[in-house]
Amino acid sequence: SAAPRRGGRHAMASDVDAIWASLKATSAPSQHAARAKALLRDATLGVSSDSKKSTHSDRAAAGKAEGCRALLSRVSVTKSSTGDTHTESTANTVEGSEAGGPKQPKDAVQATTATGDARGDELPNASSSNENADDEKQLAIDSAVPAIESADSLKKKVARDVNVLSDLQSPPTSRVLALRRIQNVATQVDPRFLTQVAVDCFAKPALRRLEDKSERVREGAIDLFVVVVQQCQRDEGGCGVVEILPYAVPALRHRLGPVGGDTDDKNENRQRPAREKEKVTRLDPTEPSEEIRLKLLTAFINTLRAASTSGSGNAIAAYASDLVSALTYAADDSFSEVVCEACVGLGFLTQTLGRRLAPVAKKLAWTFAPNLTHKKSKVRVATLDALRQLMHCGAHETILDLCAFKHPNLVPIKAFYGEDLKVNYFGKLVLDTVPQVRFAFIQTLGDWMTSLVERVDHEPRLLPYVVSAVADGDTKVSTYALELIEKLGAQYEMEHEKDLKPVMTYMPEFLEGVSLHNTHVKPLYPAPFLERPRLGARVLVKNNFPAVVNPILAEIGGWQAEARVRAAKLLRANLVFLEENATQHCQQLCVAFVKVMSAVSGDTHHQTNANANANSQNDSARQRASDVVPVIGECCRLIGAFVTPNEWLEVALGMCGDETESPSKAGALVVIAELCGGASIDAMEKTPETGASPIDKILSLLQSPAIYDSSDTAVRVAVCRVVEILLRARPETWGRKDRVARLVGAALRAARGDSPKNDSSEARAFGAALAAAATALRCTPPDVVSTVRSELLNPLAVLPPKAWRVSDASALAQIVSARGVFSKDQTSVSIRLCSLVEFSRVFGNKTADATDSGNVDTNRHVRFIHQTLVSFPFVRTTNIAERLSDEDVVLLVRTALQAVSDETRADKPTKETEKSSSSSALAAITEALDGNISSTAAVFHVTGEITARVVSVWKTA
Repeated sequence: SAAPRRGGRHAMASDVDAIWASLKATSAPSQHAARAKALLRDATLGVSSDSKKSTHSDRAAAGKAEGCRALLSRVSVTKSSTGDTHTESTANTVEGSEAGGPKQPKDAVQATTATGDARGDELPNASSSNENADDEKQLAIDSAVPAIESADSLKKKVARDVNVLSDLQSPPTSRVLALRRIQNVATQVDPRFLTQVAVDCFAKPALRRLEDKSERVREGAIDLFVVVVQQCQRDEGGCGVVEILPYAVPALRHRLGPVGGDTDDKNENRQRPAREKEKVTRLDPTEPSEEIRLKLLTAFINTLRAASTSGSGNAIAAYASDLVSALTYAADDSFSEVVCEACVGLGFLTQTLGRRLAPVAKKLAWTFAPNLTHKKSKVRVATLDALRQLMHCGAHETILDLCAFKHPNLVPIKAFYGEDLKVNYFGKLVLDTVPQVRFAFIQTLGDWMTSLVERVDHEPRLLPYVVSAVADGDTKVSTYALELIEKLGAQYEMEHEKDLKPVMTYMPEFLEGVSLHNTHVKPLYPAPFLERPRLGARVLVKNNFPAVVNPILAEIGGWQAEARVRAAKLLRANLVFLEENATQHCQQLCVAFVKVMSAVSGDTHHQTNANANANSQNDSARQRASDVVPVIGECCRLIGAFVTPNEWLEVALGMCGDETESPSKAGALVVIAELCGGASIDAMEKTPETGASPIDKILSLLQSPAIYDSSDTAVRVAVCRVVEILLRARPETWGRKDRVARLVGAALRAARGDSPKNDSSEARAFGAALAAAATALRCTPPDVVSTVRSELLNPLAVLPPKAWRVSDASALAQIVSARGVFSKDQTSVSIRLCSLVEFSRVFGNKTADATDSGNVDTNRHVRFIHQTLVSFPFVRTTNIAERLSDEDVVLLVRTALQAVSDETRADKPTKETEKSSSSSALAAITEALDGNISSTAAVFHVTGEITARVVSVWKTA
C-alpha cells in the first residue's frame, strides 16, 4: 500500500507545480497568487508529513489538494472577469488540470471569489508565520501597476478592491489592504483618467469607509481620499474636485460634528466669550480618534482650497456654511492640533470669501476667542492669526468684547439681575509669558490699526497695548512695537496734514543738523528708544493719554508687585511721547509718585525703629515697593526734563509743609531730587521775575530746621538721599563749591553726627551723600568736609545763640573733627562756635546723666557730641597753620574749665562721664598752653584763672 501512496503524492505534487508554473508565467504576482502559493505550500507539507498515516489520511490530503486546485481555478476565472491579459490561457490550463470538471455560473463565481477572499485573509495568519504574512502584504502593496491606457481600464483595475471595500463581513485587514492597493493605483495612474472615474471608483468607496468601525480602515480611507483630491487637482483641464464636493462635504461634515446632531443646532448656546469661567456643554465628537479628526479637517480644508484654485469660487461659497459648522465645532476640540487646523481653515475662509463672510463673522469671532487663553501657546498664536483676518470681514465690533470694553453711559440689563463679567483677552495676551504670543499679538494689532477700515473707532482702545509693548522685556517685541508706533505716526501725519502743517513748517525737528530738542534728554530715554519719536506718534499718544492716565496710576498704587512695575513702565513709555504735554497731568503724577516713594520711606522708618518681628513683616512690602522705585525715578527724570521746574516744584514743595505727615514728606523730598535729576542747568538756574530760582528754593528747603531736624528718621534719611541724587545725576548743576557746601551741610545736620562706618540708616545714607560730594569735588570722602570747611562754618557763625539745635552742634562737631589743616580764621571761628555751644546750654541736662531721659541712645549721642566740642580736636600743632591769638587761647581755656565745672557739680556723676568730658577738656587746655600754639602772655594770663577755678572745684568737692 506504500507504493500507491508514494505514487499519488508525486502525482499531486506535479499537478500543483504545473498549476503554479502556469499562473506565474501568465500573470504578475498578485495578492491572490501569493495566497495560493501559501495554500499550495501548506498542502504539500501536509501530504509529506502524513506518509506514515493511514489510507484515510492520504485521501483527506488528496481531497485538500483538490480543493486548492479548485480555488486556483476560481481565482483564474475571477482574473479573467477583470480584464487581465493572458486570462484565457490561464483558464484553459486550469480546466485541463481539472479534467473537464463542471463549470459554475458567473454570479456563483463572483460570490465564491468574495468568500474565498475573506478566508484568504485568515488562512495565512493561521497556517504560516507572521513573517510570511508581512511579506505577502508588502508584496501586495508595492506591486507595480501595469500601464493603464483608458479610464475603463482603470475602472476594471480597481473594481475588485472596490468590491472588497463593500464587504463588511471581511476582516478589517482586507479592507485596509484594498485601500492601500487602490491608493497605489491612484498615485501612479494618469490624472486625466483618474478624474473621469474619481467619484464612483475612488471618492465614494473611500467616503463610505469613513463610517467603518476599524480605525485603521478609516485612516486608510481618508488617506486615499486625500490622494484622489491631489491627483484630480493635477488635472488642469478637468473639474474632478468640484464633482467630488457634493459627496465629500456632507460626509466630512458629519464625521467632524458631534454625535447625533448637527453642529449648528448644538452650538446655539455658544454666545459671546464674556464669561470665561462658564463652560459650554460639549457633545462627544462623531470621530473618536484625534489623529483622524485632524486628517479629516485637513482634508476638508484642502479639498475646498483645491476647488477654489481650479477657478470655482462659487463652489466654495456654496459649501461655506458646511465648513463654518465644522470649524465651529473643531474650535472647541480637545486636541490642540485640531484647533490649530481649524484656525488655518478660518484663515482660508476669510481669504476666499472676504466680506461675504460678514453674516457669520461675529459668531466665528466669539467662537474662536476663548482659544486666546488656551494652555498651549501655538493655539494662541494660531487663533490670533485667524482673528487678524476675520476682523476685516465684518467682525470688527467684537474687538469691544475682546478688550472688555464697557460704555461709561450704558448699563446692560443683564447687570441688574446678576454679574456682568467680561474677560479682557487683550490684557492677558499683552502679559503672556511666551514672547512669541506677545509678538503675534502686536502684529495683529498692527494689522488692525493700519489696514482695518474701522481703525479710527478702535484706535483709543488698541493703542495702550501697543505702547505697553514698547516697554516689553523681550527686545524683539519692544522693537517691533516702537516701529509700529512710528508707522502709525506717519499714517497720522498723512491723514492730518492740514492740522500739523504749521508745526511741521515752523518747528522742524532739526535745524542745520542740530536738534532743537534738548540734548540732555536723550540719555534719559529708556530702551528701545534711540531718538526722539516723530511728531505724528507724539500727537497720537498725547490724544489718547487722558483716557489711560487714571487706570495707570491706580495700578501703580495697587498691591500686586508685577502689575505695579508693568504700569510704571507703561507710564514711562507714555512720558517719552508726551514731552511738554505732561504739564497738564503734572499734579496727579507727582502725587502718585510721592505715594510710592512714601511707601519705601515708611518701611525704612519702621525697620529703623521697630523690633525684629515688625522688620520681618515689612520686608515683603518694602521689596514690592522697591521694585517699582527705579522705574518711578526714571519717570520723574523725564518729567523734570520736559516740564518747566516751577510747575512740578510748586506741587512737590506743597507736600513738604508742616501739616504733611512724615512719610509723605520724605517721599516728596525724594521725588524732588529725581525731578531735578532730569532738569537742565538752564531751567534750574533761571530766575523768574518774582521769587527765587528753583535751585535756591530747593537749597532753602533742605536747610530748613523742620526738614533736617525732623524727629522722623525717614525724613532725615531722605535729606541725605536728596544730596546724593542731586550730585550724582546733575553734577554740572549742583557741583559748584558753594552749592556742594550747602548740600553737605544739610546732610551733616540730618545725619546728626553718625559716622559713615555705622550700620544705621542715617549713617549709610550720609556715607552715600559724602561719596557723591567727593565725586563732584574731585576728592576723597574723608576730605569733603575739609575742602568746604569755610563754607560750612559761615552759616553757623551767623546763627543766633537761641536758634542753635542739637543737629547744628552735631554738624559743628563733624566739621572741627575733620582732618586737614585749619587756617587762622577757621581756627578762630571754630573756637568761638564751640564756646558758644557750651555756654548757651544747647544740650541742656542731657550731658549730665543718661537716666534723665527715656531715650538713652539719644542722650549718649548728645554726650559724645559735647565731648567732641569741648576737646577742641583741631588744637594741635599739626592741624593749625598759625599760632592762636591771645583772645582765642583765653576763650578756649574758659570753655574747657566750664565743662569740667559743670560735670563736677552734677548730682550723679559717673566715672564714665568724668573720664570722657573732663579728661577731654583738660587735654584741650594742655594742648592750648603749648608754646608752639600760644604766646607766653596768653599763658600767664590764663594761669591765674586756671588756679582759681581749680581751688573752687576742690572746695566744692
